[in-house]
Amino acid sequence: GVCNTDVELSRGYKGFEGTMGHEFVGIVDKICPSANGPPHVKEGDRVVSEINLVKDGSGCRCYHERAQHPERAALGIVNADGCFAEYVISPIINLHLVPPSLSDDQAMFAEPLAAACQILQQYHFRHDDDAAVVGTGKLGIMIAQAIAS
Repeated sequence: GVCNTDVELSRGYKGFEGTMGHEFVGIVDKICPSANGPPHVKEGDRVVSEINLVKDGSGCRCYHERAQHPERAALGIVNADGCFAEYVISPIINLHLVPPSLSDDQAMFAEPLAAACQILQQYHFRHDDDAAVVGTGKLGIMIAQAIAS
């Protein structure tokens, strides 16, 4: 998927250099032999990935560092090439299997839905609280739905 962050990065936001894209569904091509992670993820599986990358402690280079923010990486946003590249490198612990019942178009919403749901962890809404969400893009709509739930 393409979100507004991709559009802004393409316009030079935060001096991004690299390949954009962080909302995706992919097929696992290869797993680093020493990768630590869920044993249920294997080559050939259809997955989505969390975008915030961490070193998994296995010695595998799960992302490459760039000088701008060497302590942090997010697929297609900060210090790591995204899904518009031919291949994406992601720690296995970031991968989640996509159920066969979901289409790629549906599964692609995993990342923005996770971002919307994170709002509920940051702010503890009560059933009688009022909230305003500014923005009518897919993330804004998902945030409104998460708050309303």
